[in-house]
Amino acid sequence: MGGVGSGVSPKTALAVGLKVDVAALPQALIESLKAGQVNLDDPATTLALLKLNAVVGVTGFFAASGRMGRGGLGSGGSGGVRDFGAAG
Repeated sequence: MGGVGSGVSPKTALAVGLKVDVAALPQALIESLKAGQVNLDDPATTLALLKLNAVVGVTGFFAASGRMGRGGLGSGGSGGVRDFGAAG
């Protein structure tokens, strides 16, 4: 996955206040979520949401291999992204 540690599940991310932009999700994923078919305890699901640019205020930067190399946090209304490190 990249980074340090096992990652953060969508449940944990939502619990600490991150939000998902439903408009960024494909309809098939929305239907799967409604049907309870998406594992919200799996950090891989968080990575999939980041790849869809669906986590409000957080940007993931991915290598061609699909590994997340680094991430960034949005900086308020400026539209900028604050880098929070590169994976080793």
